[in-house]
Amino acid sequence: MLYSLVAALALATGATPLTHEVRVGGGPVPLTLRYDAEVTVEHRQHGTVAPGGRADTLRCHWATRADVRRTLVGGAQAQQAVPLASTGALQPMKGHRPGWCEANRNAIAASVEAGLPRLRAELVAFAERDRPQVASEIHDAHALFRPGS
Repeated sequence: MLYSLVAALALATGATPLTHEVRVGGGPVPLTLRYDAEVTVEHRQHGTVAPGGRADTLRCHWATRADVRRTLVGGAQAQQAVPLASTGALQPMKGHRPGWCEANRNAIAASVEAGLPRLRAELVAFAERDRPQVASEIHDAHALFRPGS
């Protein structure tokens, strides 16, 4: 009996956090601009199972998602934090494997782990490109972190 697997499965393998920090100065209080991205993996099951002797078409398609959030941290012992506008997303990693998504969970996790250095490098490059855009926000935030406020 052939049956189609049309439903999309969102089987998250857990989130992997990526963080990059940049010191920003120029004001009376040292500030750190922190970029956080949580890498999650979404799985999608495609294809059908075939009876014995016939090839099935089961495939697990997967893709990562990593939205970047930035936070300005400063004040006494860097205990004050101001979330800034979300800035975008990193390029997703994508792939597919034959068979069931659940059976391929470890192999997919290994593929994602192997791609994390690229995502870290992309996060650093993202922060460098973003720096001119946040200059005015940092200037405004210095007022929030002045001693006595």
